[in-house]
Amino acid sequence: MYDRPSHTLPSFDAYVDKVFHLREALPALRDARQDPEIPPAAVFRALFYGFVFRLRSFKELEADLAQPQLQQHSGAPRSFRDDALRYSLASFATEPLEQMLVAVNRQLKRNKAFDPGRVEGHLVAALDGIEVPVSAVAVPTVCSGASPARAPMVSRSSASSITIVP
Repeated sequence: MYDRPSHTLPSFDAYVDKVFHLREALPALRDARQDPEIPPAAVFRALFYGFVFRLRSFKELEADLAQPQLQQHSGAPRSFRDDALRYSLASFATEPLEQMLVAVNRQLKRNKAFDPGRVEGHLVAALDGIEVPVSAVAVPTVCSGASPARAPMVSRSSASSITIVP
């Protein structure tokens, strides 16, 4: 087993709320349980924590939920077990979750998280092979009116390379 890095849950929670406004959507979450001791919003926040920090099972999440800090973070009045998670999830209303998903995807699109061919805002081009065409002369700029296709091309040997363009 490997050691997990320590996380700062309050700063992550503040970031998620600032960017995706999840806290505003939590009151709309509901399930079919009548007058539950653990509110659906607390179940969602606990499961979100488990997803973000890649917990492998509900049992692992149950162990974390024994910590008072996580109980306070999730809004649960007390610790709860994995069977409460399962029971709540079995009857969770999907409409508020779908609305939350749509809002998160719209924000990701606004933030250009889905731009094709980009990694963290950079264009990435990978070249592989032994022959890479390289111009023997300076390539004329498009503004000068000359066509870059007219520049003579020569080959040079190279190893695999990755170019990142900001």
